[in-house]
Amino acid sequence: MITDIYPKIMISLITVLVHNKMKGNYTIAIFIISLALSGFAIADETLFVNDLKRVFREALSNTDFFPDDYCDSKFFTCNDEKKIITIKFKDINLDGIHIPHSISTLTDLVSLYISNSTIIIDEHFMGDLYKLRNSLKRLEITNTKFETNLRLDGLNLIYLNLSCNNISQNLDNISFSKTLTHIDLSDNKFHGDIKIFNDIPDLEVLYVVNKKVRLSFNNLTGNIPSFSNNINLAYLDLASNILSGIIPDFSNNYNLKELDLAINRLSGIIPDFSNNYNLKELYLSFNNLTGNIPDFSNNINLAYLDLASNILSGIIPDFSNNYNLKELYLSFNNLTGNIPSFSNNINLTHLDLSKNNLSGTIPDFSKNYNLMGLYLSSNNLTGNIPDFSNNINLTHLYLSDNKLSGNIPDFSRNHALTKLNISYNKLSGNLPSFINNRALYLLHLSKNYDFTYNCPGGKDIISPEQITNLISWYTQ
Repeated sequence: MITDIYPKIMISLITVLVHNKMKGNYTIAIFIISLALSGFAIADETLFVNDLKRVFREALSNTDFFPDDYCDSKFFTCNDEKKIITIKFKDINLDGIHIPHSISTLTDLVSLYISNSTIIIDEHFMGDLYKLRNSLKRLEITNTKFETNLRLDGLNLIYLNLSCNNISQNLDNISFSKTLTHIDLSDNKFHGDIKIFNDIPDLEVLYVVNKKVRLSFNNLTGNIPSFSNNINLAYLDLASNILSGIIPDFSNNYNLKELDLAINRLSGIIPDFSNNYNLKELYLSFNNLTGNIPDFSNNINLAYLDLASNILSGIIPDFSNNYNLKELYLSFNNLTGNIPSFSNNINLTHLDLSKNNLSGTIPDFSKNYNLMGLYLSSNNLTGNIPDFSNNINLTHLYLSDNKLSGNIPDFSRNHALTKLNISYNKLSGNLPSFINNRALYLLHLSKNYDFTYNCPGGKDIISPEQITNLISWYTQ
């Protein structure tokens, strides 16, 4: 073993140093020691590389993985002193593979990546990581095989990504580095209380979400703690858990850009976010939130707001100051009043206000040139369907289950329109030629008054229930 000869090397160096010191040759002595220690450092890297070769030798015959100079390997990045500072193992699908214990000798290793691999993460590996506590700053192990509990004791990490590993462990039993700025524990089975993250002062990004089974199979419980001490927090994702209680105050988190608390059991009102000027994305859907929608006029960077499937009431606030708003979802609530104007929201692409108790007429959307999806179904809207000829990017228009009346407007300029549902209204009159649009493949006109359409064969179709057959035939 290389480490076995270290004492002999040091004894020889001391002898040389004493000999040269007596002659006054300090420079020569220091040079010899530096040279010897440099060689010893490279020997550490060589030991690990040789051990890794032995582990992979039978399965990986491609010599490109291990060129003569290990620093040229696809697995490693080295510094100027040929010390390995980064290791990347990706798509290594070899059963029963363990990383050699000699990884613990890589005293300059800063980043370790293991992803989409069958490399086994066991108790010995966790022990080896501890020996790298003075250098290792970034640890990413994703979609890999864990056969032990997670142990991070003593590590001084800055970046931690352990997503997609199926780890089932109580968060209270894990010691997270106080130096962390980024934590991603998504797509696992962690349980317990998340308040432990409140003790990490420099935390900027936190993901503890289960994306594969969004409605179940994650067990984080308890209330969401205050993150007021985490002034650098920019991204917080706690979606798809069993979190309860109220949403805490984030007014001190000035750098907050994205907050996702969707699909939990949160209750109470939506707090004031007017101090969060940098907020771009807010997702609070599928909870039990009550009260009115707060004013977001100060959040001029807000682009995505999803408050759907709660118990929110009152009127829809004015979003005219939110110039960057792209998607707004307020469906499945108890909202009342008229639909406000969105003419200032020129970047708006999707608006979903369906399944509420909104009344009045449909406002003018002619200035929303980027609008792609408009969903206003299941309300109490009255009046005529407005002109959408300027909305050339419109693909989905759902106005069903309202009290709309009058004729169907001409959608012939809406070449992108693929789905139109205006069923369960009080519409009547002639069907315009837009139903010939090639892109249109879903058209619901049922449960209206009678329509008249002169088809190419000269036969009048007056039953709305027959229109679907006409469309499916005529647009083939």
